[in-house]
Amino acid sequence: MIEKYEINKFLNPAFSGFLIANFLKDFSKKNTNGIEPIYILFVLPFSIHPEFRYLLNEANIKNIILIIERNKNRFNSFDKVLNYFLPYTYEGLYFLVKAKVIKIENDKIILNPRSFKPNNYDKYIRNEVKAVKKLASLLANKFDVLTILKSLGIEL
Repeated sequence: MIEKYEINKFLNPAFSGFLIANFLKDFSKKNTNGIEPIYILFVLPFSIHPEFRYLLNEANIKNIILIIERNKNRFNSFDKVLNYFLPYTYEGLYFLVKAKVIKIENDKIILNPRSFKPNNYDKYIRNEVKAVKKLASLLANKFDVLTILKSLGIEL
């Protein structure tokens, strides 16, 4: 069941940064070279938006393209959701840069694990953190970002 709560209460730089840093932490377990920055744009829509978070958390599939294709009708508005979350993503990234949790080198975002140790968090954000970890695992499978964008209906 999709939870009902107001999304806006979660949209602050610290929380956005927390989700992004958790994503980077799990993503970097499989990819030590850093991450293509465009992947960061998927973090908030898939972890905060209730419908996309639910789809991700409940899927038993380990292929993001297959999840999207099997739920194509639900992703019709994904481009609008992605655009809605863009400013919050940028604020979260700025927060992480200022806090020295991330740095950008050679066009890749690199997590400083010594500056980020998310051991305890409130039970009310468990679903968001679960979605971030699952998204990191799915995207770490080295999918071509253009294929993902196309399957989501996003054109550059």
